[in-house]
Formats: sequence, C-alpha cells, structure tokens
Amino acid sequence: MLLRLYILLIFVSGAVSLAHAAGACDRVRYSGAPCTLDSALSIPLGGSGLSVSSMMVEARVSMKKVREKSGMASEWWGVSLHTPGDTLCVALRFGNTDFGDILDRRIAVVRVSRNGSVVAEREVNGFNTSGGACNSLSVALSGGSLSVGGGGHGSSLLLSLPLAGAFEPEEASVWCVGSVTVHMLVAEICHPPGEMLASGFTMESLRERFRNSGDLIEGFWTYFDRENDPAYARLGGEYTLAVVRRGDTAPPVYDIIYIDGAQTSAGSWSPMMLKGSLRPAIFDGHYDMEWIDSSFRRITHDINALLDENASLLTLRFPMLRTVIRFSRLPL
Repeated sequence: MLLRLYILLIFVSGAVSLAHAAGACDRVRYSGAPCTLDSALSIPLGGSGLSVSSMMVEARVSMKKVREKSGMASEWWGVSLHTPGDTLCVALRFGNTDFGDILDRRIAVVRVSRNGSVVAEREVNGFNTSGGACNSLSVALSGGSLSVGGGGHGSSLLLSLPLAGAFEPEEASVWCVGSVTVHMLVAEICHPPGEMLASGFTMESLRERFRNSGDLIEGFWTYFDRENDPAYARLGGEYTLAVVRRGDTAPPVYDIIYIDGAQTSAGSWSPMMLKGSLRPAIFDGHYDMEWIDSSFRRITHDINALLDENASLLTLRFPMLRTVIRFSRLPL
C-alpha cells in the first residue's frame, strides 16, 4: 500500500486521463462480438486527426475445430494491421510434430509477415491447442517496434522486433481459415499527451482574460509551500499554474493549466497543458478537484482545493497522500 501511494504522488507533476494515461488513448471495440466468423472483420484505427504514439490491437478467439494431422493444422487465425499500401499480419497456427508417433507433441506457432513476406516465425507456449478453447493474440506498435503477445488463460510477450520504415495502420482485422468465434476485438490508440492535453490558451490570452475577470479564483498561481510526508509521496515540481473558468457552465468548472516548474517528467510537460480541474463544493471557497500527475494519470477521489478569504492563497489537498500544497497568487 505504501508503495502504491508513493507512486501516486510522483504523479503530482502533471494533470487530465487513459484510465491509463490522462485521456491520451482512444479505445475502439468491435460491438458485434461474440460472433461466428469464416472470413474477416475489421475496426478502424484512425480518424481522430491526432498523432499516434503507440497502439495495441487484441483479439480473443476460439476455433471450432482444430484437427490433428501431420504437420500444421488446416484451420488457423490471426490479426492484421492495414494501411492503403501496407499490411502487417500476425498468424497463430497449431500443429503436430510427429503425428501418430509416441513422441508426437502439439505445438503453437506464431508467424509475422509484411505484405506477404515472412519476417519472423516462432514456436510459442501458453496457448490452448484444442478445438473450442479460447486464445488471445495481441499486436502492439510503439517507437518503431512491433510486439506480439498472447496466450490461453493469460497473455505474455511472445516476440518483439523492429519495423523497417514508417507504418501507421488505419484499420485492424481479425481473420481466419476455417471457422472461429470472435469473443473480442479491441484496439487502444494512444496519442502524445501534449496534443491530448492542449488547452488552446497562450500566456497573452490568459493575461487578457484575467485582467477582465471578476472571478476570484481565476488567475496565475505559483508554488508557495507544502506539508508533505515523503514516505507517501514526493512532489513532481514547484509549479506555476493558471486557473481559468471553462465556458459559462453552471455550476462553474475551472481548468487548471500548467505553466512552469515541472521536475519529474519535466520533458513531457510544456506550458498550456491541462493539469486538472476544479468544481465548487457546497462550502464557499471549497472545490472538488481532479489532478493529472507527472505520468499523465488522473487522480479523481479524495482530493480537494481551498481558496482563502483574501483570494491570495490556493491550497491543494491530497489527504490520502498526506500532502498539502499551497500556491500564492501572482500579480498580472
């Protein structure tokens, strides 16, 4: 528990979410599963207009029949990633080493091919090789490399290899030779946090807004001091932040915008990225808070903020992490 809490406040360097990373990932799921398949079905991977930093496609499939025979079975399935002129294919196939012999054993083989040319092939473990049994196969792209994972009751890394040239797939498909049941086909496409968390403001537009604002919490705030138990958390930086009302919602919602001061993951944070949000609580000057940490994870529970009576100190409180951070208002 202490380790988990310690990790959480290293997060106090950044702000908005991917149930994994601050809203930086989209998920696409085939809605028709489970379904019987004897050819192929696909899901889109593009369309957001944002850059892609990484993606993963995972399918869970059961083959109705996997006949044992000499060599490799005549039924198999796989996952493919497609661009208009390029296809990356990962196939899973079962077979027998010495059919009819006392030394015979069942095997699973993963083959990776690109535009029909085999680039990797490997015998792998951890799959259910009988008919009707479910298996998972995942294909991940990140930093110019391909990782393939899978298994029957879990998923483990099967192989990893570099990809030559740019490859930005627009569509993913699961396909088969024979007949299978597709229980799941899902993709997660992750974008650079700087794009996902861009607020659209500039220093000039913020200054102009704050000069004309009568809202006491709006403005620039800079690190003043803290109360912190280092056994539970450490700060991600001595931040300068901006607090700005989001539209004309009622009750109001305020965005917290990062300006400067990150130390943990400093290279991943740039000015004008969203760092969190505030919503007025039932008590005057109190706010419910969401916070995006340095690793772009969102903290949403048991944290709050307090504006003092003079509107000169803004206090961010993380009770479960035994941390309080105070910010003082900066003059315009």
